[in-house]
Parts: sequence; structure tokens; C-alpha cells
Amino acid sequence: MARQPDAIEFDDSNREAVLAAMAEVADGSGWVNLQPVVDPDELPPSGSALLGIFSSRGRMLPLCTWTPAGLSKRDTYASLGVQHPTGTKAAARLADRGVPVDERWRVLRDSPKGGLVVGVPADEPYATVLDWLMRAGRALCPADNHGNWVAFVYRS
Repeated sequence: MARQPDAIEFDDSNREAVLAAMAEVADGSGWVNLQPVVDPDELPPSGSALLGIFSSRGRMLPLCTWTPAGLSKRDTYASLGVQHPTGTKAAARLADRGVPVDERWRVLRDSPKGGLVVGVPADEPYATVLDWLMRAGRALCPADNHGNWVAFVYRS
């Protein structure tokens, strides 16, 4: 039976529990997903489900993932992922919105349905990684999350 993830509700000013969880699973024993929390009434209409099949858009709310180096099958790089609703060229869109991919990091994939995947040196500080994921998630979110987030910590 699959183990349920631990949920951590947090806001922009109180990230310590998420940073502690990242440190806890950094040995490859898990990963962390985070998502902005928004008022459903503030989301734009989602459109037709039939047309969504042919759309280049991903999920409605961004889902940001940090996978440590050992678990991502790369010994020297952690993996950051952002599934998002904004279509193609997310890395360029993020740069336009003031959230560029660090020049030391490497874009591994940038596709509409698969999302943005970035390789990050394994020794990058957790706070730097979490900050970028939060800024990316906020920049690609179709509604204001007012600084509210939920993180899901998966342990293998």
C-alpha cells in the first residue's frame, strides 16, 4: 500500500517546516511537491473539456516539485519540475516575469503538457531552490495565492 504524503500548509514568511522536510528526504528517501492555494472563485473559467484534449495547456494550478539528486537518478543534479497552465516556453515566460532559470542550472525539458524540468546542482541550498519554485509557481498561477501554499512530502 502506498504511503500518504505529509501535508504542510505554509505561507511566504514561514517556510521552515518545508525546508526541514527537504533536508529530511535529501538522502533520496523522498521528494516534495508544492502548490499555491487559491480561492476557487478567483480562478478563470477552465473552458471545454473536449477542447482541453487538443490544448497545449497543462494543469490549472502549477504543481512544483523538488526531487533530490539520488532519487532523480542523477548523482550531481537535483530536479525541479513545474507543471503549469500557461502553454509553451515556460522558461522564457518566467524570465519575462522576473523569475529566470539561474545560469548555473540547466533546462532539461520545457513542454506544454510535461511542464518545465530544470537540473540544479545537488548542493544548491534548499532555501534557494524553494524560493525559486515558489516564485515560479506564483508567476505561472492564474490567480493570486496571497502567499498561501501547501507542500506534500512523499517518502519512499
